[in-house]
Amino acid sequence: MNNFEHTLRWTMPVLNDFYDYLSKERDFSSHTSNAYEYDLNRFISSLPKNLYHFEQINRDMIYNFLSKEIDKKYSSKTIARRLASIKSLFKYSFANLETFSGEVITSLSKSACFKLNFITFK
Repeated sequence: MNNFEHTLRWTMPVLNDFYDYLSKERDFSSHTSNAYEYDLNRFISSLPKNLYHFEQINRDMIYNFLSKEIDKKYSSKTIARRLASIKSLFKYSFANLETFSGEVITSLSKSACFKLNFITFK
């Protein structure tokens, strides 16, 4: 099993709920929803294989992912959308206390949703 398949297994329930939320409650276009899904799949595939809970994702993992995307010469708009996708997922998960294992996330602090404001574009 590759890293993406492993991580996708424990993230899929909340991701599916999040994608439904984007299209039904936020009224995102299918194009935007597909872009967010693509961005999050790229991010998930970059996570270490030893993660089993959403709250194990930290700022360094997000920073490393975005740094690699910048190194690949993606435009600042693409990087900003990828960051927005990740932030939206964190905010949604916190607001809805969603989990991957059926337990309430208690260790994810509200500030974790806002710790992602570490990258600026010129």
